[in-house]
Formats: sequence, structure tokens, C-alpha cells
Amino acid sequence: MDTPQKKAGSTGRKIASPCPDAVRLVSQWTLSTGCFFLVIFALDHAFDHFNFQIPCSPSGIFLRCVEPTDAVALANAAAESAGWIGMLWCGAAQTAAAALALHLPCRYRRVRRALAYIARALAIVGHSLHARATVLLYAADPGSLFAVMGWTLIIVFLAVFDLLCFLILMLGREVRTECD
Repeated sequence: MDTPQKKAGSTGRKIASPCPDAVRLVSQWTLSTGCFFLVIFALDHAFDHFNFQIPCSPSGIFLRCVEPTDAVALANAAAESAGWIGMLWCGAAQTAAAALALHLPCRYRRVRRALAYIARALAIVGHSLHARATVLLYAADPGSLFAVMGWTLIIVFLAVFDLLCFLILMLGREVRTECD
């Protein structure tokens, strides 16, 4: 019974690991979350630009109609616009860094790893801004318990995956295979 190590030993090449290397795994996750948030921002902007009205009811569980007061709206507008611009910038930069880390040839291992760290750091900053925007939205409508629970679960999910991705980058090592 020949093992894969014996077969690979006769040719002098290392066999590829069944799991992708750490940089590729983290960069793919970062690229997918960055693209997801950019698509959400594009849809939100399109709905706002074309005045697309989503039907809602004041007593609804999922889509409640909320009309904040002028003072609350003015206070939230400045912080919200800066937060949206920051989230948009972080999402675009994180997606660009992750795409570069995925498409660089394997001979640039250190650059790929540095780009993966940069993309992950930008994702964490974007997720922190997302959490801050959630707090502002909750301040505008404190009665929406369903939305608060849903957004809190999403924030916790993203924070756990951010920490796991950094752990994978720190503890994972790349498998040296032949370059494409």
C-alpha cells in the first residue's frame, strides 16, 4: 500500500495540502465579505436615489416605519454619513487588498501575507464602523427588538470570524508548491 508521501518522494515534489493555505483562505473570506458589503451599499444607494419605497407598517415586526425627530435626525446625519463613507472606503480597500493577495504569484509569499493582514485589518475597521452604525440606528428606533437582536448576532458573527481569520494567519503556514 503506497502512501502519497512515498509517491511524492520518488518525484522530489511536495504534494499539495488538501486544505488551502492560510493566506488564500483568509483572502477569499475577506474578499467575499467585502464584496457583500459593497453590493449592499450599492443597493442602498440605488433605493435612496430612485426613492424606492419599501412598504412598512408602524406595528410590523420586520419593517417598521420610523420617523425620527429633527434633532435626532440632524445629530445622526453627520455621524451616519461619515460612518457610511468610512465603511464604503474600508470595504473597497479590503476587497482590493484581498484580490491582490489572491492574484499575486506564489513567489511573492511575504507580500501576499502582508496584503492579507492589511485586508483583514481593514475588514475589522469596517465591521467596527458597522457596529457603530447599528448603535446609531438603535438610538433612532429603540423599540425594534427584532432588528437589534438580528444586527447584534451579525456583529458577533463577524467579530468571531475576524478573530479566527487573524488566528489562521498567525498560526497557519503556506504550503510550498510549484508556482502556476
